[in-house]
Amino acid sequence: MYYLFTLFVSILMVTGCASQQPLTNPSTVAQSPLPIESEPSTSAIRKFDKETIERLGAAIYEQDIRAATATDLLLIRKLDLVSEGLKGWVVEGDKKSMLIRFVRSKDDKLEAFYDVKFEEDKLPYIEIPQDRTLTETQQAQYNARNLALQHITRPASRRYNTVVLPDPEGDGFLVYALAATTDPNKVMVGGHYRFTVSKDGQRLEQSDELFKSFLELDKSSIGLGVDMKTAMMMVSTLISDMPLETHVYLSLLHEIPLGVITPGNRVWQIQEGKISVLIDDVSK
Repeated sequence: MYYLFTLFVSILMVTGCASQQPLTNPSTVAQSPLPIESEPSTSAIRKFDKETIERLGAAIYEQDIRAATATDLLLIRKLDLVSEGLKGWVVEGDKKSMLIRFVRSKDDKLEAFYDVKFEEDKLPYIEIPQDRTLTETQQAQYNARNLALQHITRPASRRYNTVVLPDPEGDGFLVYALAATTDPNKVMVGGHYRFTVSKDGQRLEQSDELFKSFLELDKSSIGLGVDMKTAMMMVSTLISDMPLETHVYLSLLHEIPLGVITPGNRVWQIQEGKISVLIDDVSK
């Protein structure tokens, strides 16, 4: 087992390069400016315990894939989304029951455009909301999303997905800006952000770069004919002593175990959304 582990480290570490992007539906992403050069953040990021990281990673994944599905359902209607004034979406609920509410601008005011509803074990469906007024929480979430997108200081991609979750330690939001790609073989490990935003969506309380470099992995480099569910991708992080929620998200998104080397040479494994120690000290 250790030989196979070392083999995958050798293969996949070589594939890193200076940009990075995760799988996504192109219709679900926000456009960002061209990548610019700036210094990486030196401030400490917020840290959570392992169980919270697992929950956040799973929640990011569930919201991200449902936003992509909801967008596809909206596009099937062949609407001119630009002329309709589409501005984005807000999300309520979790894996068991989730609402994706698309928001548009009409007569200089924001309103609900279409709703896509997801119920566990049922097909999603789209409907026109009877009441187009956004709730106070939905308006705050919309504000938080837009505020976060304005603070991507080192974009790794032209495209960013956004996910907004309740702050597990406060009454505001965690907004994730996830660098994105349309290439299903590319795995973007760097370039992701986490923003802590106030309850009203108006104040940025903390900005966390969840990366040091724009690392991109290529799944196809593992080789044709390899069972992707038994292979493992390897990455490292210098900003946390355990894997981050974006690592959990990437493992779920690409349906492949992810190994994460943290300071102190500890190697962690993420499989099916769960984090565990694989090797306590890889240098020994």
